[in-house]
Amino acid sequence: CSRKCCSHCLHLCCGTCASIGQGSFSLLRNLGFSKDDMDCTGCDTLCFRSLSQRKMDCNAAGKMENPAAPVSATSRTAERERKRQLGIRPNKGSYEEIPLLTPGKLVRVKVKAGWRRAMIDCCNDDDGTVDVSFLGLPDILAESRVENATSPAEASVDEATVCASDVRPLEEFETNEQPSAFNVNLYETAATTKENANVLFKLGDIEAAIEHYTRAIDELKCVGTSGLCGEDTVLLNRGGKLIAACLHDIDRNKQTAKVSVDGGADTISSAPWRVLIQVHGAHLQLQSSLFMNRARGLAQLGHQQDAAQDLTVAIALWTASDEAGANISVNERKEQLTKCFCLRARTRLARMRVEPARTDITAAWALQPSDASSKLLRQLETEADAAQREQTRSNRHLAKEIAKFADGVMTGLSSAQIEALGQAGSVQAQAGSVQT
Repeated sequence: CSRKCCSHCLHLCCGTCASIGQGSFSLLRNLGFSKDDMDCTGCDTLCFRSLSQRKMDCNAAGKMENPAAPVSATSRTAERERKRQLGIRPNKGSYEEIPLLTPGKLVRVKVKAGWRRAMIDCCNDDDGTVDVSFLGLPDILAESRVENATSPAEASVDEATVCASDVRPLEEFETNEQPSAFNVNLYETAATTKENANVLFKLGDIEAAIEHYTRAIDELKCVGTSGLCGEDTVLLNRGGKLIAACLHDIDRNKQTAKVSVDGGADTISSAPWRVLIQVHGAHLQLQSSLFMNRARGLAQLGHQQDAAQDLTVAIALWTASDEAGANISVNERKEQLTKCFCLRARTRLARMRVEPARTDITAAWALQPSDASSKLLRQLETEADAAQREQTRSNRHLAKEIAKFADGVMTGLSSAQIEALGQAGSVQAQAGSVQT
């Protein structure tokens, strides 16, 4: 490394050569370089690293990678094979540069209900089909369980063989996303993420839409993201209910916060961040719409319970609009609350929770809904009545089956066994009355 080099090359090449002797020259010689190639005059990149990756930006690289004479296809193939034998991997191109039907590429596949993201496993040239592995909802809803689903859509297949014509690339914004954008402009990035999610929702890829909604939701609900001017409003999960609380101080090391409820009458000095949701009063419309849109997607996939939880958060956000200083008209607040109550009532009816659904319907009527909302509420009342009748019919059928089973068991008992069973039942009943 005694040859004249730039500052970067001098630092890296000479430092490496000094530590391992002539090992670096041996490595370069094995890679097809001569000692003259170490002359990096004019190089403005890290010389040794660039040489080892065959990516250096210097005169020597220009002579080797960009020869003036045309190179034949046979020579290029031989060069690629030589690099492969040496373990030198070619630079990975951008998403657009990689052919669509390439194993390992993320694509979007047409299915019966719309589109789903998938990874290509294998391309079958003989019959023009592609083997793919679908992407679901990993690590998005930590508390979501498949057994809570009420729709077969949630138990969708993980792999499939599809026609090559049913494969399309991902949207451009999906391949150019920058997670750090939230740190630059939180609300603008959240709004853009919501619009991108809406595009995916309309396209029919509900899973991808939910992932984008979740990304914006997680960024907005973090405690202290609005600047923490001293009296921020948060939602506090207390006893399973979301209530508005005033945020006074946060401890970023312990991830706790000091909050007060009931106008300062009750203070919690170290509430964990996981039970708090930041309320963004100036952007309440954006924040609540993210929860509502994700709830619609979850309900469509059969996650009715998770959808109801999102709608509960949206209701709490609109209820706390006054405390958060949101510039929202009374009519707008009532209209949004009516939508939330209607959507949550529908998710509860899907799980045969008739009485809680009726409670939501009653709460929506109390808000003096518009004509369109009133029509929806009357439809929900009809569905609630039908669900009540179905529930009653199911209970009667179950009661008959239990009675039939009991009769079969009692038939096989002797009179002495039946008498002993009756005495045991009376003793247990007396014990229970004493305890009460």
